[in-house]
Amino acid sequence: MHAATAPSLILGLIMATHAAPRAEGLPIKDGLWETTMKNPMTGERVSRECLKDTTLDPKTMLAGQDDCTMTEQNLDANTLTFSMVCAGASGTAEGRMFVDGDQGGGEMRMDFDVGGRKMDMTLTWDAVRVGDC
Repeated sequence: MHAATAPSLILGLIMATHAAPRAEGLPIKDGLWETTMKNPMTGERVSRECLKDTTLDPKTMLAGQDDCTMTEQNLDANTLTFSMVCAGASGTAEGRMFVDGDQGGGEMRMDFDVGGRKMDMTLTWDAVRVGDC
């Protein structure tokens, strides 16, 4: 995974937990959601967003990432698991997302090579519907 790819995937993950249009994935109940994202590189970030007709879909993380492909995506009830590989296997990511009524969350583990230096990190997030918009 190129140095520029890892931050792009992180940004994609943040966007995937918010404003992905309805697609194959986990539908999110309409309303005001508060998400707490924990990233070992940037710390904890809390955001609120009004969501309507939104679905969690890890494929949205790949938008604009021509060197990355989804290798696995499985939906089982309210949990979605996925794996992806980037840049000729120099970077990989696997994760789990769930939505259960007014709550959701997940994690993603990424392993990548930045200029010959191996790095890994795990992102986690929790989300809760706090009310109507």
